[in-house]
Amino acid sequence: MSNNTVSFNKYKTDHLSYEELKNEVTIPKYQRRLVWKDNERKEFIKTLSKGFPFGSILVYKYEKDSGKNNKKRYSIIDGLQRFSTIKKFEGNPGFFWEDESKEKLREKLE
Repeated sequence: MSNNTVSFNKYKTDHLSYEELKNEVTIPKYQRRLVWKDNERKEFIKTLSKGFPFGSILVYKYEKDSGKNNKKRYSIIDGLQRFSTIKKFEGNPGFFWEDESKEKLREKLE
């Protein structure tokens, strides 16, 4: 192997759920700011609710278990807009409901 050849056997892929990541992720300084508008976030949640495929969220896993130092184990490389939208939905699902849905829910609760 020459010095110009890249070895890919050192890279590993894994599948993690949102639940596994949500409290273990940091956002590196080089990440762009959140740019999705509210309608884009709502459309993404609709995509998820219909079970349609969506792009992945790429994270880097730190070699050492840094949990002992209260540090996170993963860093988001790609997918910040998707990850932050899922996190926002988890914290405030009502934000993503259409006004009609809110009214229907309110009627059912009364």
